[in-house]
Amino acid sequence: MILLINPPWFILENAKLGQNSTPLGLCYLAAAIAKRNYRVAILNADRTDEKYYYEWTKEVDAFESFRSRHIQDHPVWTKLVDKIKLSKPKIVGITIRTPAVESSLYLCELIKKIDKDISIVVGGPHPTALPEELLSSEHIDFVVRGEGEDTFVEFVENAMHGHDSIGVRGLSYRLDGNIVHNPDRPLMNMSDVPHPAKNLMVDLDKHDQDDFNPIMTSRGCPYRCIFCASANVWSRNVRFRDPIDVVNEIAQTHERFDTRFFSFDDDTFTLNKERCMEICRLIVQFGLNKIPGFRWTSNTRPELLSPDLLDCMKSAGCAAVAIGIESGNNGILKRLRKSYTTEQIRAAAAMIKQTGMVLAGQFIIGFPFETESEMWDTVKLAEDIEAESVKLSIATPLPKTELYDLAKEKGYFPDGINWSDVMLHNDGILFNKIYSEDQKNRIMEDIISEFRRIQEKTIKDKIGRIEQYESLYKLEN
Repeated sequence: MILLINPPWFILENAKLGQNSTPLGLCYLAAAIAKRNYRVAILNADRTDEKYYYEWTKEVDAFESFRSRHIQDHPVWTKLVDKIKLSKPKIVGITIRTPAVESSLYLCELIKKIDKDISIVVGGPHPTALPEELLSSEHIDFVVRGEGEDTFVEFVENAMHGHDSIGVRGLSYRLDGNIVHNPDRPLMNMSDVPHPAKNLMVDLDKHDQDDFNPIMTSRGCPYRCIFCASANVWSRNVRFRDPIDVVNEIAQTHERFDTRFFSFDDDTFTLNKERCMEICRLIVQFGLNKIPGFRWTSNTRPELLSPDLLDCMKSAGCAAVAIGIESGNNGILKRLRKSYTTEQIRAAAAMIKQTGMVLAGQFIIGFPFETESEMWDTVKLAEDIEAESVKLSIATPLPKTELYDLAKEKGYFPDGINWSDVMLHNDGILFNKIYSEDQKNRIMEDIISEFRRIQEKTIKDKIGRIEQYESLYKLEN
């Protein structure tokens, strides 16, 4: 048995902050393994039974209580250990995002206590960026770097047949006391990537119908935002799936799980306008947009939107568009290597709202070169565009990003980083050094308070629309 685990993280903060959507990366891995007729299961240890509407303000509240206690005290671990014992895996694969490093390392320790002979393989954004750091743990045996399907499958086949994995491309490991990095593996052809095996989730019957919502139509991002780590895994070479294959996956997911809500998880869904419109046309052609409660969301950039594109998306069931706004100051946008301006942000926001779709805005403050005045420009822009959903993040030094390198160069963490503090709402580790600790805390408190106020102005409308969609399920049933 191969067991793939999404480690607990959000649920450690608050029982209502679990990540219930099926972990897409692990579902792709599972599909590739199952295709070779190996037994495999996916365990989402960050899933919660609590019913909730996600609001970033809840995440802010939970963060302080999370930091005040030790993660090992949480009851989730007992349940998780019981499920691992029940599975009796020979290999455990764990996906690790930077905020979840501490949680993941503790999970690996628990697994080795269950059975020291279980091979633990980690992959995902953080191990890809810093494989040496993960392999410094005695509880981790192998690191899969970058795109994982082919590398992990080759590793599994070797392990199941008693062969070593010294020649597996994309793999890192310890050998004779040294850390070895095998050559990188070429990127896959998207036509060779199977549909994610969401049906292999542990406790499948306990999942809500819309937990199966994530869809990825492309891999890679051509942009060079200084804070983003996406290219570490997917590269800047964008590979697109065939639109008909994408819509087939949506139709099959609905048929199998009765899923009505979908989330396109591409870095930039509208990167190729014609392809995006073709996906929308096929959704309509398949009649998916006529299913009661059917809707979807996507992420994009403001300069990639146009009225005709948004109308096409709306006609195909798009209910919300999230745009990475980041800053309300043109100078800061330029420093972040953004290719758009605040004027384009305002125009895109107005276009989205004119269609009647939900506008979601994502913002960041606290860069090393940012002043308080420039942060307040971001607050003003968030206020002006009247988004139904706003999310504020504090700048974080994700590994192998330009921001991370800049912070190291300027001596922001000479003694290393505690990755448990590197999350969406941290302690302002990258704030401009012209501000004292007290000034930094006052600025964060004031701006977070303002974003709370802005969110409260429109949150009822957003929740009302969600409830309206969900009521259609009940009307049909």
